Amino acid sequence: MLNEAAESALLVSAVNSWGEPTPDLKIKAGYVPRIAAAAESLIEAGLIDVYEEPAGPGESVLLFRDEARAAVAAHNSWWS
Repeated sequence: MLNEAAESALLVSAVNSWGEPTPDLKIKAGYVPRIAAAAESLIEAGLIDVYEEPAGPGESVLLFRDEARAAVAAHNSWWS
């Protein structure tokens, strides 16, 4: 997870690189709870930052620690 956080800006990239390669979203969805728990631990330790993508033109917004934990805990955050 730390490697993905360092190399990628998208949570979906972490899901796609976790486990065996597969196009099956149901299998990938099964990885989300473990990846989210890892991300939450890294957020707590101050090792990663989480940004929210803008809905339109503009820059990403850095989330506060509580917001970041909520974002990675939300299953839908991992697919957009």
